[in-house]
Amino acid sequence: MMLDRRDLPGDAGGIVLLNLYSDDGLGSTDNSAPWDSFMVDFKVEFNVLEKDADNFLGCAIEWHPITSVIKLDPGKYLRDIVAKYDMMDIHSSPIPLPAGRKMYVNEERNSDENLRNLYQQIAGSLNYAAQLQPELMFSVQVSQLSRVTSCPTQENISLARQVIKYIIESLDMKITYHPDDPNDPLSEINNELMMFTDSD
Repeated sequence: MMLDRRDLPGDAGGIVLLNLYSDDGLGSTDNSAPWDSFMVDFKVEFNVLEKDADNFLGCAIEWHPITSVIKLDPGKYLRDIVAKYDMMDIHSSPIPLPAGRKMYVNEERNSDENLRNLYQQIAGSLNYAAQLQPELMFSVQVSQLSRVTSCPTQENISLARQVIKYIIESLDMKITYHPDDPNDPLSEINNELMMFTDSD
């Protein structure tokens, strides 16, 4: 939800961004005046605990007020995945899936409901993890694990566990946002978000 209150008089104008998910929320603004005004109205309707942003949907948020660096740390959620599927003592892997490995839909629906349920749980957990670790997106969503959720095989389970092995390897990785650095030649590219992708 975005509230644009730039039409308010004086210093009260600004933009309020509010991300809500079930009983969790994350808000930001470019000016504290519209935020304060919004929260007065919001608290009339909803019982809200307001505090500094330190965690959102299992992702820890670190903000350094002096450097303005923001770090998103999905480590807690990822460790929960590793523990849930009893892989705490498994060796890690430097890659999510073996190079060139493709998953194909098994035309015959697997009659093993327990295997199917397990696979769907793992795929669902990894699906959310891919939002927090963008390098997982291809392996998990685009054309791999999500393709076979209705008819997985034991090999598919092994490949899903391979992705968890990569998560073990990358538990301490964080997404870091730096403010513009006038000494960095890349910062001259119109302050745009830059993204790189695999050819697939």
